[in-house]
Amino acid sequence: MSENVMAAIRSDEPPPGADRPGGDAPPWSAARPWPRTSRPRRWGGVVRTARLSLAEQPWLGDHLVLGAVLLPATALLDLAAGGAREAGCDRLDAVVFERPVPVPEWGALQLRVAVGAEDAEGRRAVTVSSRRESAGPDAPWTRHAAGRASRGGDARAAGLGGGPPPGAVPVDPGAHRVRLAALGLVHGPAFHGLRAAWAAEGEAWAEVSLPDGIEAQGFGVHPALLDAALHAVGAGGLLADEGRARVPCAASGVRVWRPGARALRVRLARVGADAVSLVAVDGADRPVVEVGALVLRPLSAAALAADRAASGPAPHRVDWQALPPPWPGPGGCDVVARRDARRRGGDVLAGALWALGLVRAWLADGERGEGRLAVVTRGGVALPGESPDPAQAAVWGLVRAAQSEHPGRLVLVDADPDEDLGAALASGEPQLAVRGGRLLVPRLVRAERVAEVPRTGPVFGPGTVLVTGAGGALGRLVARHLVAAHGVTDLLLVGRRGVPGDVVAALAGRGATVRAALCDVGERAALRALLADRPLTGVVHCAGAPESGGAVASLAPERLARALRPTALAAARLHELTRGMDLSAFVLFSSPAGILGGRGAAPHAAAGAALDALAERRRALGLPAVSIAWRPPGAGEGALPLACHEGLALMDAALTAPDAVTVPLRLDPGALRARAVEGALPALFHGLVRVPTAVSPRRVRGVPTDGPRAETPLPPAARDGGARRDQAAAPPPRRDGARADRRRRWPLR
Repeated sequence: MSENVMAAIRSDEPPPGADRPGGDAPPWSAARPWPRTSRPRRWGGVVRTARLSLAEQPWLGDHLVLGAVLLPATALLDLAAGGAREAGCDRLDAVVFERPVPVPEWGALQLRVAVGAEDAEGRRAVTVSSRRESAGPDAPWTRHAAGRASRGGDARAAGLGGGPPPGAVPVDPGAHRVRLAALGLVHGPAFHGLRAAWAAEGEAWAEVSLPDGIEAQGFGVHPALLDAALHAVGAGGLLADEGRARVPCAASGVRVWRPGARALRVRLARVGADAVSLVAVDGADRPVVEVGALVLRPLSAAALAADRAASGPAPHRVDWQALPPPWPGPGGCDVVARRDARRRGGDVLAGALWALGLVRAWLADGERGEGRLAVVTRGGVALPGESPDPAQAAVWGLVRAAQSEHPGRLVLVDADPDEDLGAALASGEPQLAVRGGRLLVPRLVRAERVAEVPRTGPVFGPGTVLVTGAGGALGRLVARHLVAAHGVTDLLLVGRRGVPGDVVAALAGRGATVRAALCDVGERAALRALLADRPLTGVVHCAGAPESGGAVASLAPERLARALRPTALAAARLHELTRGMDLSAFVLFSSPAGILGGRGAAPHAAAGAALDALAERRRALGLPAVSIAWRPPGAGEGALPLACHEGLALMDAALTAPDAVTVPLRLDPGALRARAVEGALPALFHGLVRVPTAVSPRRVRGVPTDGPRAETPLPPAARDGGARRDQAAAPPPRRDGARADRRRRWPLR
C-alpha cells in the first residue's frame, strides 16, 4: 500500500525565487492558520509561508516523539490539504511524509506550502518544507512532505449511521496513552482528545473532541483532533504494533468536507497490513474528513536504537536551577517544621531520627487528611561554593523517600532562618533551596565527561588502600577492580563479619599484599586501633546497610539506626580519623535513593544523602572525596540496572571528575515518558525528560491566602522535634503570557 502511494509522488518544486511572497500575493490572514485563497503565481502555482514556534503555538509542546517535540504528521497533512484547497483542488490524491519536523525549543521555524502548476492530467504537486527563521532569507528549505492534488468531483462519503456495530468492545483511551508513552510517544493534554473507542472485527470506532481552549476555526481538521482519532488504531488493536508505536508515513484519497470541526465520530477500517481508512463525521452525521488510506509504520529500529543509546549508562549530577518568577499560586502548607539551625553539624543519626519522627507523626495524624507539611533545613543541600551539613542532609534523604511514598504530602526547603518562605511554599515544587530571595530547584542532568588526563601517579597513591565492606558483593568487586585496573598493590580489607579467605587468596594471586581484618568501622575505638600503625593513601567505603529498606510510615527508629551505623556514621569516623593522613583518594559508595528517593528506601536514602554531603564537605575543606551513588544492581526511580562493568567504568570516570557527587544511571526512557504523560514525573527528572506543556509538578495546596487558619497543634512527636506552624504568603498573581495561552493559532503572513 505505502509503496503504491510513494510511487504516485513526483517532485515538482516551484521555480527559483518562487518561495518568497511577492507583491501579487496577499499575506496570510492572522485570523486563519492556513492560507486563504489567493491568485496563483505567474508560473501557475501557489506558495505561502507560516511561522511556527512553541511560544506562539504552545499546544505543539504536547506532542513528543522519543523525547523530542515534533510537528505531528497530521499537521503536515492539514498543511498540504489546505494548500491544495487554495489552488482549487479538493482532493489530496497522495502525500508522503518524508522526514519529521523538529520544533525548536527556542526561536521559530518558517513553514512553506508550495502548490505547483497543473500538469496535463489536471494534477498539482504539493510540498511542505521548513527552515529555521534565524537562518535568513537565503537559507535552503528542507522538504518534509510531498504529494499530488486534483479536483475530485462532488462524490461525498456517507455518514456513519448509528455508531459502532453490535459486539464492538470498548477500550480504555487513558491506558493506551500510557502505553504509547512507554513506547516513545508522549501526548500532553492538547492531544488527549480520544474520549471513547471501540474495537470491532477489522474496524475501530472513536469519539474525539478538542480540549477547551484550543480553537478549531481556520484548520481543515485540527492536527490534535485528527491525531487523537488515530490513537484508536492502537487502542483498538487494528494493526499489529510488534511492541513499537506506529506513526503516519503516507496518505491517499484525502478530502475535507467541513473544515473547523471541534468534535468527530470516527470509523477506521483496516485496508492493508499497515494501512487504515478513515471516515469522520460531525454530530449531525455529516461527513467532515475522509482518508482512503493512511499508512502507519512502526518507529524505525534505528530511531529506537538511537533512543536507547541516548539513555545508556552515564554519570549524572544534581544541578540547582533558578525558578523564574512569577510563581504559580496561591498555595501553601498546613505546617512548616524547621530543623533547628543551632543543630547544624550535629549527629547524622539524630537528624534522621528527627525527620522520621516528624514524618511518621504527620502521616499518622488522620485529622490532617491530605494536608501538606514543609520540612525546612539549613545546610541540607549544597549549592556551588557551599558546604553542606551531613546531619541536615540525612533529613533530606529520608524525606525524599517519604515524598515518593506519599506524593504531594511533603515539601523540602533549605533556607536561612531569615528567608521568606511564602513563594517557595506556593511554587508547586516539592524540593527547593532559597538563597537571597531566589528560588532554586534541583534537576538531574548528565554530567560532562572529562577528557582523560595523563596522570603522574596512581589515583590511590603508592601506599595502602583501605576497603570497607570488603566481605560484601560490592566490596569484593571493587577490591578486584583496584588491583586489576588501578594497580593497587597494598590492600587493607575490613568487614563486620570478616573477609572470606578465597577473596584474599585471589587478590594475593594477582600480586597484591592483602591484609584482612574483622572490624566495625562505625565504632570509633575499633577503627582507631585498626589505623594506629597503618597510614593510608586511599579509602574506599563500600560498607552497606545490613537490612533492606522500609516504608517511612512503618520504619522503626532502631532499624534506621542499624542502617546508618555502618554507612553514614562509619564514613564520619573515617573522615575524622584520616584527616591527618596524606590521602590521594577518599571514595564513598552511597545510594541513588539519597537523591532520587524511592518507595521503601528511607534508610538507604538517609544514609546516601549524608554520604553525599560528607563528600561535598570534604571538597570544601580541600580534601579529596567523591561520592558515587551506585550499588549493584543500581536500579532506582526511573532507572534500569547497571551491569557491574558499567558501574565500575563510571566509578573510574568519577575519580577524576570535577563533581563531588556522581549518580551513575541508565535511564528508563519508556518509564519516564509514561510517568510524564500521567503527570507523575518527579520534578527532579524534568531536566532530562521533556514534559508536555500542560503537565507541571504537583501543586502544593494547603493554607488559604485570604486569611489565617485556626491554629491546629502538631502531634507531640512532631512538636518535640522542633516543628512550628507557619503561614505561607501568597506569591504575585501569575502572568502566563503567550506560552500559557493555549488558544493561539498559527500566525501567518
